[in-house]
Amino acid sequence: MKIEYVSGLESLENINFHEKENYLPIEKICIGSKAEQHLQKNKLSFSDTVRIENSILNFYLELLQQIKKRFHFSRNDLKLLSIITPSRVLPDHQTQIEPLLYHFSNLFEFDEDVIVQQWKILRFSKLDLKRDMDIEDFWKQVSDHKNGMGEHCFKDLTNLVQNLITLPHSSAAAERQFSELNLIKTKLRNKLSLKTINNIILAKELCTSRKPNYVWSAAKENL
Repeated sequence: MKIEYVSGLESLENINFHEKENYLPIEKICIGSKAEQHLQKNKLSFSDTVRIENSILNFYLELLQQIKKRFHFSRNDLKLLSIITPSRVLPDHQTQIEPLLYHFSNLFEFDEDVIVQQWKILRFSKLDLKRDMDIEDFWKQVSDHKNGMGEHCFKDLTNLVQNLITLPHSSAAAERQFSELNLIKTKLRNKLSLKTINNIILAKELCTSRKPNYVWSAAKENL
C-alpha cells in the first residue's frame, strides 16, 4: 500500500485493500532481497517477472484480509501495547507509559512509581538502541544493562514488558500449546509432572530454533 494512504488513515481497521489506486506500483513491491537476487540472477523475462510480482501482491492482499479478520485494531489494549515498541520508547517520541500501566494493572503486580522512573531513565540513557530493532532484541539489550554495582538498571520495567509480550493475541496461540501437550502426554506417559512437560516443550523449541545456544560435535570414537 502507498505510504501516504496508510499514514492518512485514522485507524488501520479502516484500510481499504480493494482499491487498486492505493497499491504501490508493481515494480516497487517488496519481495525480499533473496527473491530480488534470484530474479536478477536468472534473468527472467519481463512477463515472468510481472507474473511473480503479481503473485506476491495477491499473497499480501490475502494476508491483509486474514489479519483484519483476526485482529480488531480498534481495541484499546492493542493500541496501548504499541507503547513498548522500540520506535515509541526512544526519546524522539513523546510517549508516556502510565496509560499502559493503568490498563494492565489487574493482570500483573508491579510498583508503578518504580516502572515510571525506570521508563524515564531508559528514554534518555545512552544505550546503543535503534528504532528499527526487533522488539525482543531491543528489550533483551535493555534487560541485560547493568550499573556500576552490577545491578540490572531496568529490572522491573523489563519484567513488565516481557509479561506483556507473552500475552496470547488469539486462541490459536493457546491451541498450539495444547496440541504440543497432547503429543507429549500420551497414554504411556500420562504421569509426567508439569515441570517435566514444560522442560520437554522448551527443549523442543530450542532444538528447532535457528540459533542454538550450543552445538555439540561428536568425536569419531563416540560414533
